[in-house]
Amino acid sequence: LEADLRLVGRPVEQHVAQKVLLALFGLALPSFVGATWAALDIGPPFAYALLGGVLLGVFFFFVPDLSVRSEAAARRKDFKRSLGSFLDLVVISLAGGTGVESALRDAAGIGHGWAFAQLRNALDVTRLTGETPWAALARLGAELRVEELVALASSVSLAGTEGARV
Repeated sequence: LEADLRLVGRPVEQHVAQKVLLALFGLALPSFVGATWAALDIGPPFAYALLGGVLLGVFFFFVPDLSVRSEAAARRKDFKRSLGSFLDLVVISLAGGTGVESALRDAAGIGHGWAFAQLRNALDVTRLTGETPWAALARLGAELRVEELVALASSVSLAGTEGARV
């Protein structure tokens, strides 16, 4: 869940606060309705409202988790689509005679959108830290839980260190 929260850009504290507030709302709503019905002497007994409140509170407690997971899945799908475009740009640069590291940086600099910003940031860090671009891509792939990027980093590592063709 923490990886999904990082992926969608939501702090853990905000997520936990949302879960607690929704659980309290789910707990309070049936109790409030049951108390109103009990005061008007209509509807089911108040004990049913309390039980319904507990069940609804538990259900609402897990709703934000489902929301984050589906939003993260959509983000990963979008990232994979952008990764295909990124790879096309890298191949074009490599075919033009550019080195592996330059091709990666150029391709990340050309694209637009959230995924390309992530790739650009990961590759920009390598300039400051001396880390290899393929190590940064592998770290980003592991962080985002995108296996295709980890596999790409392995292939690019062979090209960058052994001179293999990608």
